[in-house]
Amino acid sequence: MPSIALPPNVTFPHDAYCSTQPIIAWCLNHYVYSGTHYTWCSRYFFPYKAKNPKSSSPYQIFQDLYQPSYDGDQWDSFIRQKRLNLRVGVDKIVQPGASTHPFAHRYKDLCDICDRIDASFFWPIIYLINQAAVTSRGQSLNSALLGSDERLVPNLREDEFILILHDLDRQSPLASDFVNLINNGYSQNDAIDQLLKRC
Repeated sequence: MPSIALPPNVTFPHDAYCSTQPIIAWCLNHYVYSGTHYTWCSRYFFPYKAKNPKSSSPYQIFQDLYQPSYDGDQWDSFIRQKRLNLRVGVDKIVQPGASTHPFAHRYKDLCDICDRIDASFFWPIIYLINQAAVTSRGQSLNSALLGSDERLVPNLREDEFILILHDLDRQSPLASDFVNLINNGYSQNDAIDQLLKRC
């Protein structure tokens, strides 16, 4: 059975949007990007017979992350692409050199996390997203221009979604790490140090 971490006093209607993210993306968004989540989402978790391509289906993304993460397959092509996507975010937002980002001095560490963290950290988790966040700030790009219901919310806040953690009892070392990252009140630097230990 899934365990659900509910933000306080938040209830969502039945028409919430869904997004599948790897755990490492949540960690970086929470600790490095101050709780702002760059999030692609869909109206349905399984948009069967909708116009969503595979890349816009939270269900298919969940599947594509689940198996290689469970198997610890560092060479899986989907996980390798996710690593590149995370690295692009670090390059764009943190940047070395003249950047004013508070973690510019840890740019290399963040790149190492994107490039080398254990494949288990790509375990899929689900965001159940408040529809109001999508309708007010969601952008129609890529497949949405061809009829899919995918939307990009580039600045999703953590009080705007429910985090659903599924099957973590099958990944006990990761489950322990992630629960600690959620609940232990790590500083941002301490969280980066914890993630580096899993590289």
